Amino acid sequence: MLDSRHAASNLSKAFTATRLLLKGRPDYVIYKASPRLFQIALAMLGYAADERYSRMQKTFYEGLATLSPESVVGFFDAHEEFPYEDFLLRNAPRDGITTKLALDFGCGMGRMIKRMSPYFQRVDGVDIAKPNIEAAKKYTDSLPRRPLFYVNNGRDLSDIPSAAYQFVYSTIAMQHIPVHSIRMNLFREFHRILGEGQIAIQMVYSASSERARIRQKDFGDRFRNITFSEWEDDFYEAKSTNGANDVIITDRTVPKAISDIARLGFRDVEVAFSEPPHETIYDKWIYIYGRKRS
Repeated sequence: MLDSRHAASNLSKAFTATRLLLKGRPDYVIYKASPRLFQIALAMLGYAADERYSRMQKTFYEGLATLSPESVVGFFDAHEEFPYEDFLLRNAPRDGITTKLALDFGCGMGRMIKRMSPYFQRVDGVDIAKPNIEAAKKYTDSLPRRPLFYVNNGRDLSDIPSAAYQFVYSTIAMQHIPVHSIRMNLFREFHRILGEGQIAIQMVYSASSERARIRQKDFGDRFRNITFSEWEDDFYEAKSTNGANDVIITDRTVPKAISDIARLGFRDVEVAFSEPPHETIYDKWIYIYGRKRS
């Protein structure tokens, strides 16, 4: 029985690898075969630590989204049913933003662009993976105000003009970047591309890293492959992403996260919490809010 399962698994992997090769994604096949050798090769090619991390993340997401953009979103139905709008727009009067432009960071296939579009003049999207952006263009094709889309390098938003937006939000994206320096540069970029406006960024929270580890053990094998860092860590060596190597905000680091973001120029920085939309090792979803004023 085990031999037949092993053979079926190998056959499935071979079929997936063949599909990716045919779709022009040999980089993803190489990365999945050995993430460690993939990182070593990037170092030998002269990539700096932050570039190696973002190259790994881009390769992961572009390969996975090439197969299926929906597969990038774990617990797809649970996220679709969760009232993210209530939390993202918590500090934004809904009757005062209909003339504003918004940007969805880590937009994926465009799910939240479609959901947030009724509240704004237009909602645009940026993602690290070009296949996600291609899927988002199709997914949002019926919107009366067509979004603009950008593909970024995972470290900055250099293709987006300064002061172009009045609202920047993100869901199930920033917690997948366990590199503090990269996250801080992205928050710095959020500040640059905002005119007068605000951010609403969802991440994950646990009272402590020890509590997250206890919950992980309680779930048994279900979440055993998750590793996580804390707010101030620069985990450049992460071998995977999309939930495999996350960053958590804890009671100890909430004040640090708030002060870090305030130092970038944001005002009225605060956090709020919600229950997670699905089973997870984390206690809560945490939302970070901040304003930029002229």
